[in-house]
Amino acid sequence: AAGDRIEVIAAGGIRTGCTADLVRKTAVHWLHLSARRNTPGPSRVLSPGVAPGSATSAAAGQRWITDPALVEELRSELDRKAG
Repeated sequence: AAGDRIEVIAAGGIRTGCTADLVRKTAVHWLHLSARRNTPGPSRVLSPGVAPGSATSAAAGQRWITDPALVEELRSELDRKAG
């Protein structure tokens, strides 16, 4: 038996406005998110000729980046709801 050695990490489509309710309703202790936004710039394809597998791949001339402002916004939302 795994006991407390396995933890559930909520992930997928986590955005501001739902994080605090998600944590409260599910009692998860961890969230996994990309906190990404689309920005102009070259895509970073690792293997030329191989398309990325994501259905949300950035368009030509665009790329996804982790946005520190989104991370901070989510953290602030959780802090406000906590206390």
